[in-house]
Amino acid sequence: MLTTLATVVAGLLGAGLVLMGANALFRPRGAGGFGIPDAPVEDPGFQPWLRVKGLREIAPGSFVFVLLAVAPRTGSITAPSAVMLLTGAGLLV
Repeated sequence: MLTTLATVVAGLLGAGLVLMGANALFRPRGAGGFGIPDAPVEDPGFQPWLRVKGLREIAPGSFVFVLLAVAPRTGSITAPSAVMLLTGAGLLV
């Protein structure tokens, strides 16, 4: 039961990261207030930074799905738990 719950939470976390990254990548105006208040999203020099920001969110989200797909479901620490710990540590940085 706990492993299933952790798998669902890890999957939702991965999906959220991918969606936030895709939003910043394809609709930079919508991602302007996320992280930097009053960001100049219309500035052409700021657009590449938003693309990097979007890719930075998509990469760990994709990593979550890869880890969920290939990691074994047995052991003292499950793959979903490891995903949640690693992503939480990445959010603190």
